Amino acid sequence: MLNPIFKESEIFKVEKSLISIFGLHKALFLGILHRKIQLKEEKGVEFEGTWWVAGTVKQWADLVVASQRTVIRYVNTLKKLGVISVKALDEEKMDHTNYYTINYDKLRACEKTTQTLDFLKFPVV
Repeated sequence: MLNPIFKESEIFKVEKSLISIFGLHKALFLGILHRKIQLKEEKGVEFEGTWWVAGTVKQWADLVVASQRTVIRYVNTLKKLGVISVKALDEEKMDHTNYYTINYDKLRACEKTTQTLDFLKFPVV
């Protein structure tokens, strides 16, 4: 039984290998996104055979306990590496919610890399 302080729905597993590659916070973002994809959250949609999770930058910032600006940097870095994809799938132009998914093939390729991507661990100022 978990301590009452810990809520089952708020506990996220983060793989050590992802922490060593991407750093703790990006690995946490990926872990949360992975869990949401696996649970096929209600705020998601299947598009082109893949489950996409909806979320605003503010919602992601609240989940990973970071500023919105920091989350934008995480997302941009992970997008450049091809590890995640982001699309605006809503047809309404007023809706600025993005949908996120993980490219598991690219993620596995990053894990197989013997070289740690140190430049990913800390934001460039």
